[in-house]
Amino acid sequence: MHGKRGQRSRRQNGLTLLETLLTLSLVAVLLSIGLPTFQDQLADRRARAAAEQFYAAAQFARGTAQRLRRPVVLCPVNDPEAAVPQCDGDFGGVVGAVLMHAEGAKLLKIWSPLEGVAVTNRAGSASVTGSVTWDARGLGNRNLTLSVCAAERNWSVVINRLGRPRLSEAWGVCPQTVST
Repeated sequence: MHGKRGQRSRRQNGLTLLETLLTLSLVAVLLSIGLPTFQDQLADRRARAAAEQFYAAAQFARGTAQRLRRPVVLCPVNDPEAAVPQCDGDFGGVVGAVLMHAEGAKLLKIWSPLEGVAVTNRAGSASVTGSVTWDARGLGNRNLTLSVCAAERNWSVVINRLGRPRLSEAWGVCPQTVST
C-alpha cells in the first residue's frame, strides 16, 4: 500500500507537455484579444493627456490675462531660454504663455510636448501655427482648434472667440502619419 502512494504522488508532481502547450495557447489567444484594446486605451490616454495639457495652458493664459489686466499670448516658442521670447513654429513643439507689457514680453510658463502625439488643425491637414491672445477681460482674439492625435485617437481643445477653451473627444481628424 505504501508503494502505491509513492507512485501516485510522483505522477502528480508536474505538468505534461500537452497541458503546458494548451495553457500557452490559451494565454496567446487571450493576449491577442486583449492587447489591441489595451493599445487603444494607451493611445486614447496619451491623446487626452496632451489635450488636457493644452487646455490647462489656455486656462492659465486666460486667467493670467484677467488677473494681471494685461494681454497674454499662448504660442509656440522655439527658444524658451531666450531673453525675449519669440512666438514661432507650431503647437506640436514647446508652447508658452507670454505676458505682453510696455517694456516687451515676458515668458510666464512653458509646456513641453508629449511623446507620440501629433497636433494639427481640425481637418488633420496642417500643423497649427500662430497664437491666441487674451485681453485684460479674458477675451480671445481668434477661434482655434488644436486636434491632438495618438494612433487614430483624437482629443481636441477648442477655443472660441470669447477665449473659452473646452475639451472635445473625436472633434477632429487624425492624419495617417501619426505614430505612437
